[in-house]
Amino acid sequence: MDLYQPIDFYCERLDPSFWAEPLNTISNLSFIIAGVYWLLHAGKGKDSGWIKYFALNTIIVGIGSILFHTFANFWSLWADVLPIMLFMLLFILYSFTNILRLKLATTILFSIIFTATGFAMELVQIPLLNGSHTYLHAFVALILIYY
Repeated sequence: MDLYQPIDFYCERLDPSFWAEPLNTISNLSFIIAGVYWLLHAGKGKDSGWIKYFALNTIIVGIGSILFHTFANFWSLWADVLPIMLFMLLFILYSFTNILRLKLATTILFSIIFTATGFAMELVQIPLLNGSHTYLHAFVALILIYY
């Protein structure tokens, strides 16, 4: 597979040019701004280390998404997806161990199931969701964590 071949399977991409997804590109600056804000205001509390991890990852999510929504090719797709996957796994780790107070083994098992489900969602096609179906498992996980 050519790493630089343009891809177009979701979002508002109009053509293969750099600014073909201006709304997604510009709106992803908010991830970088939020991450920098959290880094500057993380404080020294019990969860400050976690806040810094989430802040740095949020900045990387913003950068990766900007890269994908401007270059829209195979390598930039992974620059977009991998930081989001890492953010979701960090959130599960934090939520299960610090909020739900579950054992690490349970957290690891759920993380493996969560990741496998995410990859399985790649095999499913739901045209109505326009490629965003691969995040459906994250939505379900949030509901399970909430309840």
